[in-house]
Amino acid sequence: MVGCNTEAPNTEAPKTEAPNTEAPNTEAPNTEAPNTEALNAEAPGTLNIQDIITEHIEAVGGAKAIRTIQTVRKFHAVNTTAPTGNATGTTMDTFDLIADRGRVDTDLGVFQESKGWTGQQGWKKNSFEPLRDLTAEELPIEKIGANVSIIFALKEAYGSAAFLPATKSKFNDHDCVKVEIVDSPLALYLNEKTKLIEGMVIPNLIRITFSNYKLVTGVQVPFRNKVEIFPTSTTVTAELKRVEFNGELDADIFTKPAN
Repeated sequence: MVGCNTEAPNTEAPKTEAPNTEAPNTEAPNTEAPNTEALNAEAPGTLNIQDIITEHIEAVGGAKAIRTIQTVRKFHAVNTTAPTGNATGTTMDTFDLIADRGRVDTDLGVFQESKGWTGQQGWKKNSFEPLRDLTAEELPIEKIGANVSIIFALKEAYGSAAFLPATKSKFNDHDCVKVEIVDSPLALYLNEKTKLIEGMVIPNLIRITFSNYKLVTGVQVPFRNKVEIFPTSTTVTAELKRVEFNGELDADIFTKPAN
């Protein structure tokens, strides 16, 4: 969960050794919730995070267009490579952004998997594993692809204080701006030219590359993504075949199945 460091400042009495005759530090200690401007102040080598967020949201299609998207259904053709073998199949994503509900169904022939969540409660089952709850570590990862823009969703929920100062970086040899989130291992890479998300990384766990953006109902959508899962040496490549916004969804599909 995205959070902010709200530890109180050090209030110990000053040491009583030789008095400090320098001019006092006039910066007041931060005794309230983190100030957005202070948290995102530019340091050497960093960029103004508020400007970066604004440019990204405009590149996606603008806040008004993004807010109109309330439900999402995506249909992908997928290819997987892994030490246990390769496979092809389909994935269907179903997201209710207003109610914070989602479901992902994958069919690779010899392997099927379904995952779903409502709020902070999730579940999964597949061909090799019986029905179980998603862990607190798994659930945020499953939600990564739900929103039109994860940066916009975080900005709407927590403001600019959700982000650390941005820095210039590289991703797949592209010039990017690296955006990090307070209290989260997830790093986002925005293409310097397009301002769209080039990729995401959770160190030692997962790396996601997005490409082939197209305009759909006023917002930019990546039609290709590659997911590299480091612990299992697995790569999943997905081509988006169809996307539907604001269609009616059956609430029952998000419910945890009976055993």
